[in-house]
Parts: sequence; structure tokens; C-alpha cells
Amino acid sequence: MNEIGVHYDHQADRRDGYIARNGYYYRLLFNHYRTLIPQGKNVLEIGCGTGSLLAALQPKHGTGIDLSAKMIEKARQKYPHLQFLCGDISDISTTDEFDYIILAGTLGESKDIQALLESLHQFCNPKTRIVIEYFNPLWQYALKLAEKTGRKLSQPWQNWLTTRDIRSLLSLTNFECISSTTSVLIPFRIPLISWIFNKYLARFPIVRRCALSQFVVARALGHPSHDYSVSIVIPCRNEKGNIENAIHRIPHFASHQEIISVEGHSHDGTYQEIQRVISEHPEMNLALLRQPGTGKGDAVRAGFSTARNDVLMILDADLTVAPEDLPRFYNALVSQKGDLINGRRL
Repeated sequence: MNEIGVHYDHQADRRDGYIARNGYYYRLLFNHYRTLIPQGKNVLEIGCGTGSLLAALQPKHGTGIDLSAKMIEKARQKYPHLQFLCGDISDISTTDEFDYIILAGTLGESKDIQALLESLHQFCNPKTRIVIEYFNPLWQYALKLAEKTGRKLSQPWQNWLTTRDIRSLLSLTNFECISSTTSVLIPFRIPLISWIFNKYLARFPIVRRCALSQFVVARALGHPSHDYSVSIVIPCRNEKGNIENAIHRIPHFASHQEIISVEGHSHDGTYQEIQRVISEHPEMNLALLRQPGTGKGDAVRAGFSTARNDVLMILDADLTVAPEDLPRFYNALVSQKGDLINGRRL
């Protein structure tokens, strides 16, 4: 079972009690959601837990999905009029489109945020709104302390994202951020003080940057209709053991693809290994060059000089970048996120 699902299975029996003990915070939070999502809409919540937020929004048709089977079991018992599914978003077989899709803290626990956001497009129409809630990174140490003292349920991990980070990820995955808001300066009741801070001081621009809960609302953009051909250049020197793996793991993602291996005077039989792979796979558009000079730059220039397609890509033979990630670079380029798309190691 998924690591997150196992973690929250252990917390399922305590979840509703935790929400009740922190009722002041959750009332503020749910009220803010109601300002963003009207009643009577078709709503999908990813990472729904026991369904409290989804039910509070009173949707016309509500669907919740969660990795924790025990959370989903409790949600179904509490709210039989709503639909709850256990699994990953990729497990949803419905073809329904939704008015609103909620990610309440979900990005913070995702190991692949880009893939998660890209998967939302199948449920979107031009009017769909994505509502993303996430913790303010300024609260990182306070929340960790709350976990240690039992004031907050623990999380398996947390991606501490800023609004700027989320805007960039939305742009990369073909969404447009249309608004950002905040809620809850003080998440517990202090007579009079909490009311003043959360109702009035939270409106001031500088002060609201300190709010615990951050929100971004986004909409899906249209996908580019043009399909480009791709030339993938693989510079390789003394990489015999990686050659077949590198070539076979490259997915087909463009209208036409060619793979050009540029061998750099290896001593381990890399050149002969590439020849073998080419001879055994005539159905693939594979080519082999021996670079005229030395160095990776020379190898890349040699490969590009023979490339015949629209888009040029580089894949290192040592596989420090997974071949399966090449479509991400391609999609970013064809959706005009930049003229040159370059990865980096975080």
C-alpha cells in the first residue's frame, strides 16, 4: 500500500476528534472555502480524509478520493449521499467534469507535484476552478512543534511551497493562477484577540502574508494543438552498461522521434554495444556517430548537426535524468513555457 495511505490509516480513528478539538480553526477554514466555492456545485476533493470539508460545502455532486482505506470507510459511513473512492487520482475511472477541484494540503504531501497537477486536466472544462490550500512556510517550525506536542496530527512529510512556487508549477502544467488569498492568522481562540486578528488585521497586505493557510485558485488552459518531431541526442563515453536501458526507456511522446547516440572514443566497448542495439531494433529510428573531437559539448554539437527534427533534446547516457521524464521537457516547450527548457537537480 502507498506510504501515505498507511500513515493516515493509523490516524483515521483520531481524525474527527482532532477536527472537533480544533473547531475554531476549522470553522474559519471552512468558511473561507465557502467564499471560494458556492453551494450546489460538482466538486472533486483529492485527499478528502473523512469527508468533513466536502460535506461542509454542500455540493450538488461531491466526489472525494483518498489513499487511506480507513479514512474512506469513515467518510462513507458519515456521508452516504457523497461518493468516496479509495486510491490515487489515476484510479478514478469517471469521465465526469467538475466545477471545482480541491487540493486541501495535498500538494504538500505529493512526491510528484507536476504529475499530480497534470492529471487534473482530464476532469476540467474551461469553467473548472482548481482550489489549492497549503501551509505558509513561515509556520514550518510552529507546526512541527505542534506535532511533537500532540496539538497537530503528524504528516509523513511536507513540501514547503510558497505562492510563487505554486504559480510556477501551475504555469508549467498548463494552468493559470487567477487569484490568491489567505486565511487564519491565529488558529486557536484567544478571547477578543483572535477575533481582531482574523477578522480585521488579516486584511492588511503585510499582515496577511503571515497567515497560516494560503489559497490559490487556478483554471486550466487549452493544450497546444501542434505536434512537433523530436531528435534525442545521447552523448556517451564508457557507458556500455547503460546504453540499452537508456534507449529502451525513452517513451514515445512526439509525432516522430529519432535517437542519435554520439560515442566519445570509449574504452569499454560502448560503440560496439550501440551497434548491437541498433541491429537488434530496426523498428526504432536509431543512429550512431563517433564524435570528431572530445568533450560533451563537441558530442552534442555533432549530434545536433545531423538531427533532422523540430525539437532537439539531450539525454545523458549516465541516466542522471530519467528517460521517462523527457515528455515533461517536451510538453513545457510546446506549451510555450520557454524557448529553452533545462532541468536541474534539487
